[in-house]
Amino acid sequence: NLRFSGIQYVSGYWFSRDRFSQIDLLFIREDKMLTVCEIKCEGKLQGKKIIEAFEKNLISLKKQFPNYGIQRILILASCETVPETLKQYFDKIIYADEFFN
Repeated sequence: NLRFSGIQYVSGYWFSRDRFSQIDLLFIREDKMLTVCEIKCEGKLQGKKIIEAFEKNLISLKKQFPNYGIQRILILASCETVPETLKQYFDKIIYADEFFN
């Protein structure tokens, strides 16, 4: 649960052609927050690599939405072992079965 059910939003994927950036799932919320979701289906999570790629994408996203706050969400396909770096970086980690149910 992302805990913004009472707030109006639009959602979908996002990309920037000029910067080659892509966000898997983005919620643009009426309360001037962006809920940015990274979705991973791999077995072994490489924390540093995931964070670096996510940060690169956030740079482009913040240029388009300069006055918005950011909520970082990691959605995982299964119960992989999550590195501590990811637990500290993301605001919330959700497993796909609980997200889509």
